[in-house]
Amino acid sequence: MKIIPVLNIQQFEQDTPWSDFYSNDLKSHLKKNKDLFHIPHSHDFFLCVLFTKGSGTHEIDLDTYPVKPGSVFFLKPGQTHYWTFDNNPEGYIFFHTQDFYELHFSKSKLEQFPFYYSHKNTPSLTLKLENIKYLELNFKDINT
Repeated sequence: MKIIPVLNIQQFEQDTPWSDFYSNDLKSHLKKNKDLFHIPHSHDFFLCVLFTKGSGTHEIDLDTYPVKPGSVFFLKPGQTHYWTFDNNPEGYIFFHTQDFYELHFSKSKLEQFPFYYSHKNTPSLTLKLENIKYLELNFKDINT
């Protein structure tokens, strides 16, 4: 049986004081982690990724989802996934631990969100163009 690597959030931003949050533009993230994203792996943190350009597939727990502009994926700790791309994607990605979320949003729990509380719920959604632009502005603010 092949062992699937489990990635830790500290592997991604070693030079910052944030040990439970990571955010980056997708192009930079994929370049920096080029040896990781195309092989099956899992995480010990929550992941959200927004694709603004590009196409391909995202396999999550043996289910395959299309990657296209407006695709958003939500993964919880322990889910296995990997990407294959037809061309160079762009977008934004962020990771956080449960402790980070609960420290900043004490009135709600992650388990309240449909894509986190059941394996039966789809881990993806597709946004309309106007919503992509709004989220892009927010990600740019976070990453500057």
